[in-house]
Order: sequence, then C-alpha cells, then structure tokens
Amino acid sequence: MDAEYRIQSGPSGELLLVLAGDWRTGAALPALQPLLERLGAEPPLALGLGVDCRGVSGWARALPAVLRPLLEQCAETGVAVDRRGLPDGV
Repeated sequence: MDAEYRIQSGPSGELLLVLAGDWRTGAALPALQPLLERLGAEPPLALGLGVDCRGVSGWARALPAVLRPLLEQCAETGVAVDRRGLPDGV
C-alpha cells in the first residue's frame, strides 16, 4: 500500500493526522504541501494536532523528512503536537 494520509477530528476535538501505508525511502510518498496550506489557512488549532501512525506498514528516513516541515510549521505557529502517536525515533 502506498503511503497516504488523511485529516480528521480527534477524540478530544484536536485535528488528527492519520498516516498509513509504506513510508520508506523510494516508496511513492504523498506531498504534504496541501496539508501545510490547509493548516496555514485555518484558525489556530487551540486543541492541537495529534498523529496516528498505527496504519503505517513501514518507515525509514522518509517519514521524519516528510513530517519535519509540518512539525516546524506547528512550532512556529504555536500549535501543540501530540507526538505519542509517532513511531519511536521520529
């Protein structure tokens, strides 16, 4: 399964980034630019951003590299990120 993501509301009202598929280097990776633009256009996320990686079948350096701009944007805009859903090492 190719790498994919979707955005949904989390159980506590936060925005939840759900990742699935193969996030290894060389795999077909989705662009996160649409997500970055969406986060930049919406009002600040007072309840933060959660991440759910339970559907990720494999990952390597590609996953942290793809997520870095998202995490940086959240830090710059004061959006709290709940990293508990990320794999160890990300």
